[in-house]
Amino acid sequence: MSEWFTICTDGTVLEGNHGEPTLKEKQEGVGGYIELISLPSGNRMWVNEEGALRAFPFNRAATCLLWDSDPRKFGTRILGNVVMEYTAEETIDEEVRTHIMQYDETVDINDVRGLEEE
Repeated sequence: MSEWFTICTDGTVLEGNHGEPTLKEKQEGVGGYIELISLPSGNRMWVNEEGALRAFPFNRAATCLLWDSDPRKFGTRILGNVVMEYTAEETIDEEVRTHIMQYDETVDINDVRGLEEE
């Protein structure tokens, strides 16, 4: 069973339901058309495929979560809200929230400042 959360650009995390999010829930979470980023852990990150075209704001927490989860994606910027789906059965709500929130609180702003300016 999976759990999912919406990681907003302002750093807030909204809890979704247990189980895989529906297409409608994913589209509502990201604000439009969805694009999947599969992570090596099996977890999934759903982003808006038109984030750059629609000039969505930079999502620092989701970007750093992506970089930590898949170092091959270093340099990829996430724009707009993200639906983060954890697929591991042993995941516990508070652990998931802590995993997401650490990137909004502890990442070195110098790591992402140059990306925000592009």
